[in-house]
Order: sequence, then C-alpha cells, then structure tokens
Amino acid sequence: MGDAIFSLLCIGSLFSIPLVILYNRIQSLESEQKNLEIRNKAFDLRLQNLESETTPEKPKETEPEIEDLPPVLDTPIDPPDSITQEPTFIDSADTNIWGITDENWSLPAVPVQQQIEDPGSQPPDLESEILPTEPATSQTTQTEPQTEIPTEEEPTPTEKLAEEAKSKTSFELQLGKVWFVRIGVVMVLTGIAYLAQMGYKGLDVEIRPYINAAMLYLISFGMMGAGLFLHRKFEFLKNYSEVITGGGMAAVYFTTYALYFVKSPDVLGLIKSPIIAGELLAAWAIFIIWFATQKKSEVIALFAVAGAYYSSYIPLSHEPTEQEVIFIFASNAALALTTLFFLIRNRWANLSFLAAITSYGGFAYWRFGHAVGALDFWQDTAFLGVFWIIFTVAGFLSRNDQLSAAKRATFVNLNNGAFFALMTILMLQVHDYRDDYWLLPLIFSGITLALYFAAKKLLRTEELFGEIMLGKSALLGTLAIMTFKEIAEYRGLLLAAESVTILFFGLRTKNRILQWISMIIASIGVVFVLMVFNETVKEAQGNYYAPTLRLGIFFSLLMLSAGIVAEKWKIDRNDRDPLNAMPNFFAATGFTVAIIACFVTVLKEHTGIAGLSLAGLGLITLAASRVIRIGAVFVFAKIYTISGFIIWLTVAFSKNLALEYWQAPLMLLIACLAQQLHQRHKNKSSELQPHLWSDFNNHAAQILYAVFMGVISIAWMLRLLNFEFLNFPMALTAGGIIFTFYAYALRSTQSYALGQVILFFGICLMSLQLVMPVTQHTWAVSLIPAAVALALSVLLKHKPNIITERLHVSEAAINVNGIVLQAIGNLSGLVVALKFIPEEYQLWILPLIGVALSIVYLKLNLVPSIITAQAFVITSALIAPLRMFVTQPEMWSTLFPVVVMLLMSHFLLHSSNLIEDKNHPLRKLGKGGTQLYFYYGWTLCLVWGIKFVPEDFRLIVFTIVSIAHGLAHKRRERTERLIVAGAFLLVGVLGFWIHAILNWDSPRPADGLALIILLGVHTAWRKITRDNQNQAELNSTVIILINLSLWIWTSSMVPGDWDIISWGVLAFALVGLGLWSPERTHRLFGLVVLLASTANLMLLAYSKLDGAPRILTFIGMGIILIILGGLYHKFQEKIKELI
Repeated sequence: MGDAIFSLLCIGSLFSIPLVILYNRIQSLESEQKNLEIRNKAFDLRLQNLESETTPEKPKETEPEIEDLPPVLDTPIDPPDSITQEPTFIDSADTNIWGITDENWSLPAVPVQQQIEDPGSQPPDLESEILPTEPATSQTTQTEPQTEIPTEEEPTPTEKLAEEAKSKTSFELQLGKVWFVRIGVVMVLTGIAYLAQMGYKGLDVEIRPYINAAMLYLISFGMMGAGLFLHRKFEFLKNYSEVITGGGMAAVYFTTYALYFVKSPDVLGLIKSPIIAGELLAAWAIFIIWFATQKKSEVIALFAVAGAYYSSYIPLSHEPTEQEVIFIFASNAALALTTLFFLIRNRWANLSFLAAITSYGGFAYWRFGHAVGALDFWQDTAFLGVFWIIFTVAGFLSRNDQLSAAKRATFVNLNNGAFFALMTILMLQVHDYRDDYWLLPLIFSGITLALYFAAKKLLRTEELFGEIMLGKSALLGTLAIMTFKEIAEYRGLLLAAESVTILFFGLRTKNRILQWISMIIASIGVVFVLMVFNETVKEAQGNYYAPTLRLGIFFSLLMLSAGIVAEKWKIDRNDRDPLNAMPNFFAATGFTVAIIACFVTVLKEHTGIAGLSLAGLGLITLAASRVIRIGAVFVFAKIYTISGFIIWLTVAFSKNLALEYWQAPLMLLIACLAQQLHQRHKNKSSELQPHLWSDFNNHAAQILYAVFMGVISIAWMLRLLNFEFLNFPMALTAGGIIFTFYAYALRSTQSYALGQVILFFGICLMSLQLVMPVTQHTWAVSLIPAAVALALSVLLKHKPNIITERLHVSEAAINVNGIVLQAIGNLSGLVVALKFIPEEYQLWILPLIGVALSIVYLKLNLVPSIITAQAFVITSALIAPLRMFVTQPEMWSTLFPVVVMLLMSHFLLHSSNLIEDKNHPLRKLGKGGTQLYFYYGWTLCLVWGIKFVPEDFRLIVFTIVSIAHGLAHKRRERTERLIVAGAFLLVGVLGFWIHAILNWDSPRPADGLALIILLGVHTAWRKITRDNQNQAELNSTVIILINLSLWIWTSSMVPGDWDIISWGVLAFALVGLGLWSPERTHRLFGLVVLLASTANLMLLAYSKLDGAPRILTFIGMGIILIILGGLYHKFQEKIKELI
C-alpha cells in the first residue's frame, strides 16, 4: 500500500507543477489589477485637489506678494490673465487608460485674483504721492506668467508598493518559468528510476513486473501528453510545455531501457534479449528524431536526448553486469547517431556537445572508474572508434551558426582528445601492447594529418581549424618518437631535428600553430636530453664521458640552427607578439644544454680545460653575435666567458692544483680580446638590433672584462712567485705600470682604471707588509711603490693632456686619480718612516720630514700632497702624549711636536692670507689647518703642563697662559684663543678645588697669588671694557667663582682660631674693591663673608675661644665693622647711584 501511495504522490507531483504555475500566474494578474485600481483612485483624488485649489472662491496661495512701498507708476500693474498648468503624471502608461494625452489636457482658466480689502486700512492716495524725478526700480517681487513644464513627481507610498509588487512578481515568474520546470523534470526522472528499482513488494511476484512497467509508461506518457496539451491550449506556455514533453520522451526511453537493464524478475526484467531492447530504443530514438523535427523544437530534442543519456547513469545505484555495460555503450552510440541526425538535418549543434561529453564520460566511468568484467581491448576500441567517427562527422558537416569556427575547433579537439586519452589508457592496461604504444600516436598523427587536408578542402574559410589539426599531427608524431624505446638515447636529437623541420615549415607557410609546436617539441627534447645527463651523472659520477658530451653539443647546434632559421625567416609582427621571442628561445635552449653538458662530463676531471674552453667559446660567440643578431647569443657569450673565467680561476688560485704555464697568458689574451671587441665596436643605424651592442652594454662589458684581466693577472703573478707574498707588492706595482701603458697604447679607459687600481693595492699591500711582523725589504725598496705613485701623480698634475687626449677621461677624473695617488703615496711613506726610524727619534724627525715635504710640495703645487704631508706632523703629535705617560718620559722631546704644530699654525695663519683667491685650495687648507694645529697644539700643551708642571705652581702657570691668550685676543680677535684661555683656566681652577677638598691641611701659597692676579686682571679688564659690558650674568658668575676660591684658600691658609679675623680682612678687601671698581657683586660677596664671620663669632667661636684670641677676635671684628660702616656712610650717595 505504501508503494502505491508513493507512486500516486509522484504522479500527483508531476501534474501539480503546471497547476502551481497557473495559480501563480493568476495571482500575479490579480495583483496587477489591484495596483491599477489603487493608482486610478489616487489619480482621481489629485484631480479633485487641483480643481478645488483654482476656484474663484479660494485664491491661490502662491500669488506674488505686494510690499507696501510707494508706487513707481501712475497705474497699477495688472496681474496675469491666466496661468495654464499641465498636470504631471505618475506613469504615462496609466494615463492612456483614460484616453488623456499631453496635447488635449488643460485645466480651466484661472480668474484674475481679487484683492481682499482690510476694513481697518485705507488705500493710499496715489495723487498725493511725490514721484521721483529719476526712474526708480521696483522693489516688489513679482512672478512673471509662464507655462510650467510637466515634471515627474515623487511617487506616493501606494505607487511605491505597487512598483515593488510588480518587480517581485516578475522575479517569481522568471524563477517559475525557467528553473522550477527544469529542476522538476530532473527530480521526476530520478523518482522514476527509484520507482523502477523499488517495485511493489506487496503484490504477487508474477504480476509485479507488469504493474511496474505499466506505471512507468503511464507516468512517462502522462508527462509527454501533459506537455503536448499545454502547448496546444496555451501559447504562452510554449517553452514550459516543450520541456515537459522532452522529459516525457526521456522517461519513455528510460522505461524501455529499464525493461532490459533491470534483471530482477520481481521488479522488471520483461525484455530478455539485448537485440530486442536495442531495437526498441532505436525505434524510440527515431520517433524522437521525427517528432522533434515535425515540431521544429530543439528544446524537446535537447531534453529528450539529455534525459536518455541521464538514464544511462541510473545504474550507478547498483552493480551492472558486463553485458549491461556493453548495452550502455551501444545505447550511447545510438543517441550519438541521433544527435548527428539533428545536427545534419536541423542544425542543432548544442546536442552534439552534450552527446560527446556524456558518451566519452560514460565510457570512462563504466570501463575504468567502475569497471565490470574482463577487459576486451578490441571491443572497447570499436566503441571508441564509433564515438570518434560520429562526432568527427558532426564536426565537419555542421553548418549552423551555433557552431562557429572557434566552437567547431573546440568540439573536434574535444573529440580527438577524449578518444586519444581513452585509447592510451586502454593500451597501457594491456601489458602486451605497452611496448607498441608508439604506434597509437603515429597512426593517429596520420589520421589528424588527413583531417587537416580534409579541412583545407571542406572548410576553406576556417583556417584555425586546419591549423589545429596540423599542429596536433606534429605533436602526435613527436609523442611517437618519444615513446619509441629503440631510439631512447637519440630521442632528444630526433626531436630537435623535428623541431627545426616543423619550424621551417611553419615559417614558410606562416602557420603560427606550427611555430608554437616547434618550441614545444624543442622543450620536450630538452627534457629527454636532461634525462640522459642524469643517467650519465649516476653512472660516470661526473667523470668525462664523450657520448653525452657529443649529445649535448649536437643538440645545442640544432637548437642554434633553429634560432638562426627563426631569425632569418621571421615574419613581420608587432613588438608584443610572443612569437618574436622564438630566436632567443631556441638559442637560449641550445646554449643552456651545451653548458650543462660541459658541467656534467668535463668539469670534474678537466676543470682548467673546461674553464678555458668555455671562455674561448664565449669569445667566439661574442664575435659571432655581431653577425647573428640574436639577443640570447649576445647574452650567452657573456655567460660562457664569465663562467669560463670563474671556473679557471678556481684552479689558478689553488696552490695544490697543477696548471699548464701557457693557460694563464691565454686566458689573459681572451679577456683582452673580449674587452677590445666591445671597445672598438660602434652601432650603426642599419643594424637590426642595435640595443645589443649599445654604448651602455659595451661600457659595462669593458668594465667586466677589465676586472677579469686584473684577477687573471694576479693569479698569474702568484703562480710565477710560487705564492710567495714578499715580492707580490712589487709585482703589483709593475702590473699597474704595464696596464697603464697598455691602456695608453690601445686607448682603453677601463684598462687605465685597472692599472691604477692594481698600483693602489700594490702600495697598500706594501704598507700592510711593513706593519706585519714578517721578513721585510729595506727602506729604499719599500719606498719604490710610493715613489712610483708620486711620480705618476706629478705627471698627471702638470701634463694631464697626455691621458685626456688618448682616453675618454675627463680632467676631473684625472684630478681625482692624482689626489688618490698623492695621498696613498705619502701615507705609505709615513708607514716606512714609522717602520725604519727609531722610536727615540720619531718625535723630532717626523715633524721635520712633514715640514720639509710641505715645502717641496708647495714648490710643485701639489695641494693633496701638502695635506697628506701634515700626517707626519700630526702623527708625531699623536705619539707625543703616549710618550708622556711612560715610565721615564722625556720632557723636552715630547714638547717638540707641540712647538712645531703651533709654529705651523702661525705660519698657515699668515701665509694663507697672502692668497687673494678665497676659493683657492691652499687658502682653504690654511684656514682649516690653522684651527686644527692651534687646537691640537694647545691641547697637547695642556696635557704636557698637567704632566710636567709641578702641582704647586700649576694654577699660577695655567692662569698666566690664560691671561696671555686673553691679551693676544685683545690685540687680534680670535675666538679660538678665548676657547683655549677658558680651557686652561678651567683646568687650573678644577685642580685647585680638587686639591683643596682632598688636601685641606696643606694649602699652596702660589694658588693665592694666582687667584689675586686673576682677580686683578678681571678687575682691570672690567675697567677697560666698562662701555661694552653685555653679559652681566657671566661676569657675576666669574666674580663669585674667584671670590669663593679666595675664601676657600684663606680659610685653609689661616686655620684654627684666627680664621674669623682672616674672613673679616677678606670681607673688608672685597667690599673696598667693590666700592672702587665699582662691582656690586664684590660688595655683596664681601657682606656674605662678613656675615659668615660674624655668625661664626657669635655662635661658634664664642663658646670655643678663650683668653686673648677671644678678645682680639672681637676687637678685630669690631674695627672692621666700624671702618666698613664709615665707608658706607661716606660713599652712600655713590652707592645709591650704583645700586
């Protein structure tokens, strides 16, 4: 009973679909009718409002306002007669319902506005007004009469809801008409499938299959009949009815298919013979063809065939037998023939794509994914062949617009690819056929070539289709070569030769597909060559193996020839065409394979020969690139030469590896020739690729090869010296001179720079050897590199045109070169002097050498040398403080560099002023050197004073030096003198305070004298500069510091019971000095001292003093206070003025 209910539900769902659609349609029509009624009522309401607003009883509210101003005319201005206004509409479609248009619609004329008089106001007397003599401008705002253009008003909320309902209904109709029916058909077919499988288990076994069959056919024909009925009665349901009809046809096909396929006797199984089942299916397929053709409906055909294909996948729900799978293949073939008929007869191309995908996909699944039974190769090949023939004929015979040239090519390629892929899997599954697999691509290559000629004849307007066939034929031939095991070692060469042949043919016929295929074949050939290289590495372990080397060389030659062919017969293309890169692709492929072959077979045993060979081959390639204008040739020429140089240098710099004596000069010659090739080549406007030998590339290459020339020369020198570094600096110096002459002879700027760099490093290495504790040369030999550098710098200074006329070097560069040589030469001389002059004489010999060199260089006008010569003086000055703090320092020898620096400072100060040009280097040098020597000289003098001046007299000495600098500044203002004076004074005062704190009981009398002198000098200076005193705070700070120091010194000199008297005397002196100066700070500080002494007397000393000291203390303090009182009384007016 439950099964019957399920069947009725399926049938009910089938027939309920159109009812639901019709119900939705009726609902949408009712909704639209309601919306129209709502809009009609809203429109009537608006008309009533407009008529009520324009009646004579109620004037318009939008009349212009008339201000109470004096009139400017004798007669009032009449208002407009009428204002015509056309109403705006919500929707033009709605207005047509009423038969109203913009032409015949207008509102009644608006009457002249009547002015409403106010009983409380009287009209103005127009005659009593005094009119102005000049025209006046009216200030009354008036609106000119005009006809308003109808504008679209904002829709009302009711209208908005109507529009939303309309759009929502449209979406629902679209969803129901298009998607619901399609999904429903698929669901019905699936339900029928499960219904057929389930059967009716509650009924008798004998009648159950018949009931199942009857129900299936009833449902299937019911769907078909319902579709035909709807198509006949309702024209607007045309698409819907065609989908239903096609689904019914598919259901009938499946039902017949199931009568044979389902073998269970209690379910179906009514058809026992596959022949009868095939005849019935063929008959129904023919009926589908006839019916769809009569109706001229592709939709019916599409859904009928799609449903029939869909039925072949229904057995996924259980395990079919081998015979049933064969029946599935036959069914798919019959359906494919059906689509072929539709394509030829009715030109319905979409069915062919569907048939191809489902046929090959079903075969792949039932044969490989869900394999059943034993594999029968020839039977499966026959089915695949039938599929391929059907779809190939379909692709060639279709003339419909649905199958354009691109779609035709896609369809045929899909057919060929699916067939070839499935045949490949079939052959590989049969062990006996695996070795003969190469026959499949070879035969199919011939077939596709035949298809190419057929396409040239039948489809002359579709060149793309034929080109694809030709390209596929070439690829299949390549695959045949790849899979033919008898020529395994020569596959790469055969593929390379095939690539060259196809490339030439593609270029001559201008076939882009063949050109692309030639590059693909070349890439495949590279893969096979690399496989051979890998095997060689495994077997030979990197040792020399001639066959692999020959394979790499021949393959690279074939690829290079392909690049030359592509360059010579290339077709005119735009710059962005990818095929423009073909010459570079083939050339790069060839050179890459060749260098890998060298690395694999030669590098390990013959490293030096490998590097020399690569460098030589790179030189030859570089020379050939001037003729073969391929970018990859030019680039790989650099790669080969650089790789060769690097590989060879790894051997040359190894002391343990042997190297033939002739290899170093030969490598140097290769580098020189490569450098000269770039130097002497100039681009011409007629060259095809002038960017290869551009000025930038030539310049960069010359620099690169010059660097290798230098490195190779260094390796050669080390080999000649047997890697002994003692004479290596001299060899570098000689090499620098040789490269300089070489550059002068061949006009090579880069070689000249190389010579200078080698000379520079030769001097540096000589200096480094002098510093290291190893066997040394004599001082004369050590000076040779420096002397060479200085001699060359003198030549560049006075004869720069010797270089600038031969080389592309500016005078600025020559000046920089001279500066570097002078600097490094003089510094190297300094290293020699430090090495060979005894330490006890360095402090006075080095300054003398610096002064002597400065005089000589000044005569030769070598400014950089003058500057670097000061290094001798500065070095001695740097050594001096180190010698001051040794165990037994020498007092006067350490002072000699200080004296020389101060004298040089004085000399530079006065000599630089003799040069009138302010931008002259010597004037700038004099200014900078003066400050450097002055500051550093006096700094050393300060250190020397701290070390050698006794502590008792250090403050007075530093004070005298500070005062001297101050007086010198007064004579000639120099800020550095004030800085030095302040430094000496600060160090002296700090020393005084540190001594006072740490040694209170041992004061130094000289410190008091120094403080008194300092106080007197400060007072005299303040007297002299009274008219120019701007820094009061600084002056007060200095006075307080000096007075405080005096107070500390006085307290330490007169300790014990007499300190109060000493404080009083100091206070008396300071107050008196303040009145004489006059300096208020002195007076205030004296009062502070007096207050401190009084407090000391009253609070501390009274309790401790006894006898005569107490009496004298009190008396003395009293006298002091009395005298001070008298002084203040006498000079009270003056003090008032000062305060």
